[in-house]
Amino acid sequence: MPPINSKIRKNGTEYENVITSKNTALDFEKYIQENKTLLLNDPLREILLYPSDDVSSVVLPRRWRTVTTVVPDVRTAASCPLLTRQALLSYASSWNLVHYKYSSYSGSYINLPRSIDNKIPLEVYDIDTETDNENEAQTSKVDVGTKEGYLLKGPEIGSDRIFSNLASKSFKKRFCSIVKEADGTYILEVYKDEKKTETKLTVVMDFCSEVIRNPKRGRFCFELRMAAGKGYTFSTENEEELLEWMNVLTAALRKNQETTGNNQTDELVDKDVSLTAEPPPPTYGTLKGLEHSMNPLLMRYSRETDMSIAVARNECRANIFTLPYKRSSSPEPQLEPFKEHFGQRIMLKCDSLKFRLQAPIDGDRELLCQVEPYFMNLAVYDSRSGKKLTENFHFDLNHNAVKDLVKDNECTKSLVENFSYDVKLDIDQIPEEWFKSKKQVILSINNPHPDLFIVVRIDKILQGHVNQVSEPYLKATKDPRLGLKVHKSIQCYANRVGAYKMPFAWAAKPLFRMYSNDLDTTPDFPAIYRQEPNKMSDDDLIKILSDFRKPEKLAKLTVIPGWLNINIQQSNEQIPNCMTSAYAALKPFPIPPTSPLTLELATLSVEPEQPYAAYVHHLYVRPLCLNFESQKMFARARNIACTVELKESDTADPKPLQNTGPDIIWVEGEKQLLRCQLVLDSTVATRDVHLHNLFNHAEKLIQASSPPMSPSLTPWNEFCNVLKAAHAIHLTSLIGFLPTILNQLFEMMMSRNERFHADLLDNIDKLVTTVEPSYILQQPMQTHIFNKNLALFLKSCLSFMDRGFVFRQVKKYVEKFKPCDPKALFDFKFTFLQIICSHEHFIAFNLPLQANILAKESTEDTAKLRLTETFIMRHFLAGILLQQVEQSLREAPQKRRVALGVLRALFVKHEHDDRYATRQCRARVAQLYAPWLTIVIENSHRLVTKSLASPIIENGHDNVDGDATVNPTTTSQKEVASASSTPRRNRLTLHFDHTPIRNSTHFKDPPVIQTNMYVKDQQNISQTSLESVSTMSGGDSLPRNTKLDLSEIGDQVNRFGVMSAEEVRDVLLCFLFVLKYMDEDRLVEWWKTHVPAQQQAFFNVLEICAEQFQYVGRKKILSDLKTSTPDCSGKSKPIKARTLPARMSPPDFSKEPPIIVEKNNSVNRENLVAASVISELDAMADHAVLSAGSLATEVGLTIIDRLCLFMKYLGAAEGMAAKPYLKLLQYPQSESLYKHLFAALRAYINQFSETLFEGGSSLCAGVVTAVVRLCETRAAWLRREAAAALYLLMRANFQHGTGGNLTRVHLQPAFSIVVEFFASSNHRGLSTEVAELMKRVRTVVGARSRLAGVGDVGISGAGSLHLAELQHALAASCRATPRLRHAWLSTLAEHHTRHSDHDEAMCCQLHIAALIAEYLKLRGTQSWGADVFAEISMNIPRDETGLKIDEGM
Repeated sequence: MPPINSKIRKNGTEYENVITSKNTALDFEKYIQENKTLLLNDPLREILLYPSDDVSSVVLPRRWRTVTTVVPDVRTAASCPLLTRQALLSYASSWNLVHYKYSSYSGSYINLPRSIDNKIPLEVYDIDTETDNENEAQTSKVDVGTKEGYLLKGPEIGSDRIFSNLASKSFKKRFCSIVKEADGTYILEVYKDEKKTETKLTVVMDFCSEVIRNPKRGRFCFELRMAAGKGYTFSTENEEELLEWMNVLTAALRKNQETTGNNQTDELVDKDVSLTAEPPPPTYGTLKGLEHSMNPLLMRYSRETDMSIAVARNECRANIFTLPYKRSSSPEPQLEPFKEHFGQRIMLKCDSLKFRLQAPIDGDRELLCQVEPYFMNLAVYDSRSGKKLTENFHFDLNHNAVKDLVKDNECTKSLVENFSYDVKLDIDQIPEEWFKSKKQVILSINNPHPDLFIVVRIDKILQGHVNQVSEPYLKATKDPRLGLKVHKSIQCYANRVGAYKMPFAWAAKPLFRMYSNDLDTTPDFPAIYRQEPNKMSDDDLIKILSDFRKPEKLAKLTVIPGWLNINIQQSNEQIPNCMTSAYAALKPFPIPPTSPLTLELATLSVEPEQPYAAYVHHLYVRPLCLNFESQKMFARARNIACTVELKESDTADPKPLQNTGPDIIWVEGEKQLLRCQLVLDSTVATRDVHLHNLFNHAEKLIQASSPPMSPSLTPWNEFCNVLKAAHAIHLTSLIGFLPTILNQLFEMMMSRNERFHADLLDNIDKLVTTVEPSYILQQPMQTHIFNKNLALFLKSCLSFMDRGFVFRQVKKYVEKFKPCDPKALFDFKFTFLQIICSHEHFIAFNLPLQANILAKESTEDTAKLRLTETFIMRHFLAGILLQQVEQSLREAPQKRRVALGVLRALFVKHEHDDRYATRQCRARVAQLYAPWLTIVIENSHRLVTKSLASPIIENGHDNVDGDATVNPTTTSQKEVASASSTPRRNRLTLHFDHTPIRNSTHFKDPPVIQTNMYVKDQQNISQTSLESVSTMSGGDSLPRNTKLDLSEIGDQVNRFGVMSAEEVRDVLLCFLFVLKYMDEDRLVEWWKTHVPAQQQAFFNVLEICAEQFQYVGRKKILSDLKTSTPDCSGKSKPIKARTLPARMSPPDFSKEPPIIVEKNNSVNRENLVAASVISELDAMADHAVLSAGSLATEVGLTIIDRLCLFMKYLGAAEGMAAKPYLKLLQYPQSESLYKHLFAALRAYINQFSETLFEGGSSLCAGVVTAVVRLCETRAAWLRREAAAALYLLMRANFQHGTGGNLTRVHLQPAFSIVVEFFASSNHRGLSTEVAELMKRVRTVVGARSRLAGVGDVGISGAGSLHLAELQHALAASCRATPRLRHAWLSTLAEHHTRHSDHDEAMCCQLHIAALIAEYLKLRGTQSWGADVFAEISMNIPRDETGLKIDEGM
């Protein structure tokens, strides 16, 4: 269907809206072309437009192993076939590399360029400080808070000095106790006796300057020196008690001094640090008048504005997602796509050959040497495959005395001249003898195994039958006369037939050891065997080698006494003066030579595992047999020599290319008498018929369309016929000639007028249309590979082809998956989507336009942030991903985790992509996922969970680059354990809910990423895929023969229920990302569309965020790291070796599994893991703590940001907007967050105080309770912030209404702070209310502390009476609070009842009755109150009147 075009004029520019049918994707290319002007004028056009420098071509000069190129000039091969010419071009040309500039952004966040300044900010938490202080307290030698005992108290110093001579009579025995108050102050309480009923003296250690010993007043006397020259004198009974008391008091004094110093420092900081540097603005509300306060803290608060505290919040912000402690980025792409590959390189140095038959032929009768020359060659044979693996290497070990008998028929120097085409090698500087004395060779073994043998063949001058010529060798003794006789005979044969040779002997030894496959470096050969005439073929030799390790088989062979030594060693370095098998000089090659000649031995009969990258063109001719027995042309044909000659053609009278022998005549009517084997070792020619046909057809097409760019191009179908010839090419040929084939095809495609022909697009469309994901049930492995490769292919197409066409293919393929699919197909769908969405220009493909432009384009209400068809069409890739994730929320939990993991991993990548680091860019990115906010709000009821996700795995286990089916294992864990573990093969497990017999399929080559599976859900890794309940047909029946698994049925039931803690965490992380970076105007428009219920859901989600991401403390996180959990075998192992910090990198299954050591083993982890590994784990643990702390702070700041924005435009929503503040106050926060939280709370109290003091009192009660709890923290600055907030609450309560009282505030259930200094100079009426409140507070605190000290000291008598007095005092202090007074009176009545004081208990019940009556009277329920109880006792109405009622309670 053609697109619908509509034009909109904005700012003088025509903006054409290209919106296609809702059944298809946006015509991306047409949209970009027709709106190019608008996109270019966008302030953020760099994230909208596809970069022009994304793909470029780079020419890399080819580097040679040889001194210079050995590839013949292509011009000299003009008459050669196309394959040869194209291969020569491939090996001689420089590399044309396709460079992707932004390739590092293609993949997951693991591969993103890592910023140097990417450290996680250190957040200070009071909960961690308490842990540190607890540890310090445990190691402290002096316990400053438990010292009690009797002392002798003397007169006060400074007032009774005139009676110093009566000191010995003035000391009185007193019970002393030093205690620590809630604010950290130490107080010395002096009581009359140990009952602590009467306090004689209270000494605050803050006012004490020193503790000194005073022997003038007594032997065991000491003084507490106070200010103004005053002091107190005490004495003990012995020296030991004296020292104990002085140590305790000195330690308490030191603690107070440290606290005072810290407080002074905090005060200086408070004076310097302010959330505003602006001049005092016009104040209003609760802050009005604070600029005149005498308190500097309140004066600072008076200068705060909404803008100033917002600016302060936005300084030094962190990311929502933190990167792993270590992430192994993918290595840089190799600049040489194809290069020569070698196996295990082995150097052989032929050392010596010595037979027992020797003679003194060199003139020296005492020096024995060989009696004749030997012609030797070696090769490698494979007895397992029955092949000869290498060519022959000819070497010379002859003594100089016999070299004159050898007629040289090989000129190696001429070979070098022939094969070195362009080599600027000065042959004249290399002596001829250097070439002839070659004794070293390099082998390349790709597949080492014990059935590889080095075989050395030994020939001699033609002399006769081998049995006759070997007899002297077998009978040789120390007598040299036999050797001299043989030598003279050889001299005669050498003169006549010296150019001809005969087989004489052979030797062999294994190249690798049995079982271990280690290189056998033993130089000695076990024996030298006589070459039997009837066993000279390679087949006969291989048969013998197959039985080489059977002594009974070798015993049948004739052994010639002798010794053969060849040194064998590994060769890993470059060898100077080395040449290839074609005698091409390799680098380095000094001239003149400084080392002996070393040749590389060509490996034959081995299928290529890598593409050819160098020029090689050798033909080996191996004569096999000659059937010349029945010939009648020659009378005598005893000695026959074979020569090889190349002819220029195979016609009747061809001319020889090389004259190597006499004229040739045909015998026996051209019968096939001679059999030989031709072995082609070539990288420019092939014996594969189909490969030959491919280039033959291609050459015909090129000739037919000459010149290549003529208008009459060959039809596309003929080119397709050429490609059909490639279907039957053997795989090894395809691998070897891959660069040559690709170059030829690319050349033919680029000669066309269009980059991609319409037929190609049509074929791609047919391919996607034909494929059905359900094929996985029949061919799982093939479908898995196809699914991933199809995604990679379409992802690459996004960089080169019509994006609209690719979008349509993506949409078509995704729509083939159904919601009812089993989990295996579900995983494949998200594997596909994840690969597509990992494109480096994913954001640009989604068109993150300005919000006002999008609103004008759409006919729908975009302010509601709904996931509509129009949204999906406009932001196609992001929209279709959101659509699939939203649908997954109605699936089983295991499916939900996969989808949420993919979405979260994509958000992590966006946040750490340095191309979108600015706030404006991130706002455009968040706009692409705006409907996620609505999706979360609609599912807010499913986010309520009683448990918290572990902060150790707060990001779960991410998948990158495309597989959502692999179970997770942490990469860092494997890096730690891989040093001493056993490797295992990669595998991929798929589960099918309809397969009852076998429910797992193992693949050799699994993808490199896995999805969001959590550690807590890995109790049975092998069953974390398909749920047992069949969903293929939408039914709920179990398949036959399938074991019932209640947990999997629970997954089905939980499709629409509450999510797990890990799922909630992922949902909220994505929610917070969008919420944090979303454009403020769009957020406000979205909020304006909400009804109260939706507003309530939004604030509920923020509360859940505050709860889920709370910081649990370093101690708890490290404890989780040390917790033991069962492994896959059911045995426990330390989680420290497996669970690593938040946001772990994806696993690499090519590495080794973790070390698992059983209890009964003699080794343990300490033996296997080095100290560096332990320190690495400690660093990872620190990273986990830092990540959790940073995340909690950033979540809190994000919540505050959005609440302030909401209240700025929409108000407090009847107090609902303050509930997330309350939730944040209830959990431990960092110091930085507390400062911003209290600033936001002060702004709320100033602007919306009526929500706290009208209606229900739960909000005010919660705020007061949370703030009071913070008054007990160790940080002095935080105590002052909490006290100031409490004071502002009281001030706002006093100013609210016309009553001028603190009813709502001081009726709350908890109060333990003194804030009198804040109210001393601000409001006189308020000061009176505060003074009354403080009086009650002091009574409550003092009575409760004494009550805790009394406990159950006595059940009768003075102890019971003292306990009753304390409870009565508490009840009296709560006279204005009905609930608290009722509670304490009830407790007092129970106490009297237990001790049979029924009269007192009756009085308590009367007071309770009067209290209730007075309360009901004040509420208007009845007309009479406590006054009617005056007839019983006048004390009752006096004590029970004057109540204050909070209407909200």
